[in-house]
Amino acid sequence: MITRRHCLSAAVAALAAPMALRVQAQKRVPVVGFLEPQGPFTPEQRSQNSTIVGLRELGWEPGKSLKFEDVYAEGDHSRLPALAAALVAKKVDVIVTRGSAGAIAAQRATDTIPIVVSGPDLVALGLAHSYARPGGNITGLTVVAEGITAKRLEMLKLAVPAAKRVAYIYSPGQSPRTEGVLAAAQAQGVTLSMVKVDRTADLEAAFAEISRNRPDAIWCADNVPNFGNRARIAEFAARERLPSLHAFPQAAESGALMSYGVNIRETDRRLALHVDKILKGANPAELPIERPASLDLVINLKTARAIGLVVPQELLLSAQRVIE
Repeated sequence: MITRRHCLSAAVAALAAPMALRVQAQKRVPVVGFLEPQGPFTPEQRSQNSTIVGLRELGWEPGKSLKFEDVYAEGDHSRLPALAAALVAKKVDVIVTRGSAGAIAAQRATDTIPIVVSGPDLVALGLAHSYARPGGNITGLTVVAEGITAKRLEMLKLAVPAAKRVAYIYSPGQSPRTEGVLAAAQAQGVTLSMVKVDRTADLEAAFAEISRNRPDAIWCADNVPNFGNRARIAEFAARERLPSLHAFPQAAESGALMSYGVNIRETDRRLALHVDKILKGANPAELPIERPASLDLVINLKTARAIGLVVPQELLLSAQRVIE
């Protein structure tokens, strides 16, 4: 016999079940997927990732209020499309990546999951409608500033006035379009030898090519492969006694002669602001793409002395940082 008590218990259980499901759904921990063109990284390196540091500063607790799913292309950007598809299959809440190849792979994999990108000019790539209103599922921060290509070569010529032949290390899939690079070289009376490095595995062949051609200097495009391989490129340049120009200060810290561009650590930390807003409900289509607020010149005097180069005083005075 069904008693009144049984009926009340059943009714309470029926009401409680949907509420329990709602509470469970509310407690779901969001997942940020990192589509890394380089890597893999040690746990210590991962914890020092500038975007993760920024998220911690914003109150997110890794492993508690926020989870991460990392995939690594290990220097081979041909793997990025499959890795992006894997993140989509895992239904991450946001995809974070860097570089043109990472951005393209992520957007081709999904038009619904928000994507936050560090590095490329998303508007120039055709991945966003405008800087103010990207208009799709992708936003982020670009390291590309107007006139920066010509300015970099101007800096290199100030450091090495006699430089007439320069090896330009770039990646067709990652580097900005080369028209501006070639125009800047022509304006400065410099002959460029274009050296392709798409993957880390291409480095040794690139080094052999540069050694054969004996240029006056090395110029590295502002792309992910050059950033990831900065220490090896700097070591090679020092061994060949060649001045080298890079885009990011970490390269000068790793032994390159000089760098001119944005502080990528700060750029990656600011990515956390975009991720934070998206996780709290913001629409990436309406999150403006940030452009560089400042550009820094970093000169490594220790390297200059090692390769027998005297850096002009006017260039030293214009540097934001000099490494002794």
